[in-house]
Amino acid sequence: MDHLKKLEKLRVFTRSDIRKIGLPRSLFYKLIQDEKIEKLAHGFYLYTGTSNIEPEELDFIVACKKFGENSVIGGLSALAYYNLIEEIPHQIWVLVPDSKQTTNKFYRLIRTKYSSSSIGIEKHAYYKITTLERTLVEALLYASKIGLDTAIGAIVKAVKSKQTSLSKIGNMAERMNKKNVIKKHWLSINGAISS
Repeated sequence: MDHLKKLEKLRVFTRSDIRKIGLPRSLFYKLIQDEKIEKLAHGFYLYTGTSNIEPEELDFIVACKKFGENSVIGGLSALAYYNLIEEIPHQIWVLVPDSKQTTNKFYRLIRTKYSSSSIGIEKHAYYKITTLERTLVEALLYASKIGLDTAIGAIVKAVKSKQTSLSKIGNMAERMNKKNVIKKHWLSINGAISS
C-alpha cells in the first residue's frame, strides 16, 4: 500500500503530514486501532510498521520534528547520549535558531546561530545530534546552564575512557571559533585528567 510506504519513510509524523500524503482519515484511525500508529506526544505519531526505533531516540526524533530541520540535540541530552553523565536529564536539550521558542517544559532550548551549522553535527536517520567533541566544547560554552563541574567531569570521563582526546576537542573548538573557551578552563581540565 502506497500510504504505508510513505508513513514508513516518515516514521514520525503530524496530522499535517497525513494530509500531505493523502492518507484517508478512516485508514488513519484503523491503523491506530491495529496498533500500527502510536501517539507519541500531542500532535506527533509514530508508524510502528516494520523497522524499529530505539525508545530512547523517540524523544530526540519528536524534538527535531517539532523545532524544524535546523534543530539539533545537544547540551545535557547529548552528554547523556554519550554516557558522560550519570543522571538522565528531565528535559530534552535542543539547539535551535534564535527565533524558536517554546513554553513546553519538556524541552530546554539553546537558541544559537550555530544550530544550523554543519560543524560537529552527526546526522541520524530521523534526527541530528552534536558530535562528542562539539558536545564537550558546548558543555564548557554553556557551563552556566549545564554546570562547570558537569562539563569538566564529562571531558575528563571522555578522555580517560579514550572516547576522544584533548587534541580532538581542541580541534573542534578551533573549527567553532571557540578556542578561548578551552583555554579558559585548560588548567582545570588538565589537573582533573592527571589526578
